[in-house]
Amino acid sequence: MKINSTIFLFTFLLSYGINAQYLNGKVVAATTDLGNVSIVNASRKKYSTTDKNGFFTIEAAVNDSIKISAVQFNSAILILKKEDFEKDVFLVNLKLHTTYIEEVKVLQSQDGYQAGVLSKKAKTFTPAERKLNTASNMYPTANVGSMTGGSIGLDPLLNWISGRTKRLKQEVNVEKKELALQKINVLFEEIYFTQTLKIPEDKLEGFLYFIVEDSEFIKALSAKNKTMTKFLLVDLSKKYLKLQN
Repeated sequence: MKINSTIFLFTFLLSYGINAQYLNGKVVAATTDLGNVSIVNASRKKYSTTDKNGFFTIEAAVNDSIKISAVQFNSAILILKKEDFEKDVFLVNLKLHTTYIEEVKVLQSQDGYQAGVLSKKAKTFTPAERKLNTASNMYPTANVGSMTGGSIGLDPLLNWISGRTKRLKQEVNVEKKELALQKINVLFEEIYFTQTLKIPEDKLEGFLYFIVEDSEFIKALSAKNKTMTKFLLVDLSKKYLKLQN
């Protein structure tokens, strides 16, 4: 009887180890603060966290219970399915945690343009755009005693020669697409793509990356024109499905 129990335990542990694999996922939300999100596999007592871009890897298997939580998000508990492991990246949509307060006092404030200090509104940059602007713009430096009274900084020229400016431009494009994907996840539920646009669930991720390459769609998305966005999505879904076939 003891031998049978030992064999059963060995078989169970062996099966447990064979079924385990690694799940590659990404947290998606309406914010760029995606780092250090807690990923817990309650079924296997495994733990992981996301990197600054929201990506994570954790040991898991079909039917495992995964809990995702962070201070800035509402917690989510997911039961893994077989198709989750068949995707290149398992996307997890999280909603920002909302805290309600009893009273808000609004004080009037003015920026430089409103105060009359600036002749026009100052342009704002994303982190990637700020790096590119610094690396690529020529800027004057003091040159006291020279005939010209100034000189041009060499950093942009050196960056252009070394290829750094080109790489930073690519980073800006990637950042814009990432922000576009976040806006799409806020505006549309997954059911809209799978049922209304008839995009197969296993092709949904590919479709999202397909539409953020379309300049007209991005233009409508940036303008928050949901009617035009939906119109373009219908046309893009037909093109995408045709390419798949």
